[in-house]
Amino acid sequence: MTADVGGGGRGAGSEALLERLRASRVALLAALAGVTERDFAAELPDGRSVVRALAELAAAERGEVAAARGREARARIPEKPLPPQVMHDLAGARYETEQLLEEGGPTPPGPLEALVKRVTTREAAVAAAVGGRPRA
Repeated sequence: MTADVGGGGRGAGSEALLERLRASRVALLAALAGVTERDFAAELPDGRSVVRALAELAAAERGEVAAARGREARARIPEKPLPPQVMHDLAGARYETEQLLEEGGPTPPGPLEALVKRVTTREAAVAAAVGGRPRA
């Protein structure tokens, strides 16, 4: 038997939040379909490269989870992020977010919903920018 951290556990609310995260990630990965090494270095309309925008997504998501757990965020973005490492970091950040939701806390559901909204909003913005960029 496992302890229910924060009293939340994996109920219907956390399942809905997990599904929002999954849908957001599917949209991001769809936007990245067919992206080449050269494309990862391409500049987005905001001046960041695709790989830098993805690295910032991972760092921001890790920061959100750290803050929700009452910890200091220590996510660092490399000066020259590399696509394989960034994709791995995105997966790791999402794993941490899913773990937080499955535990149900340590924060009440309202802040978790807000956390998911911030994460998915940032992810949707990057997906739109990547998907809408001119193709080489």
